[in-house]
Amino acid sequence: MYDILRNLYTVSFIALLLQFMGLYEPFAVLFGITLLYLALADLFMPAEIDRLRRMYSFSYQRRTDTTAAFVATAASLGLLFLAQGLHLGRFLWRWSLALQLIGAVGALYIFLQQYLPAPRGGGPRRLRFFR
Repeated sequence: MYDILRNLYTVSFIALLLQFMGLYEPFAVLFGITLLYLALADLFMPAEIDRLRRMYSFSYQRRTDTTAAFVATAASLGLLFLAQGLHLGRFLWRWSLALQLIGAVGALYIFLQQYLPAPRGGGPRRLRFFR
């Protein structure tokens, strides 16, 4: 519990320093940087990320399609939040809708991929919300 509180205190302290330096939305900047870090970590440190995922699911296997969808979602939403936090109006005017669309489609694919047809040519899986 102490580690969680210390990390929250550190993030809040960094956000206050960023706000003191002139940023109006420091938490959006920190969230954008965090999402970009997650996207890069999934690309360049796959063994470590897989080890963390296996802590919660023993049967986890890395799939290329879900990895690509996660990286696209995290990178697009990270860029969007970073641009919003830094008030990059010209970038947002041009790319905001595309980044939101990429993030939404990637997140939707990650959620629905377990219900899509099996890759071995089988029929579609049934949607089961409760087991």
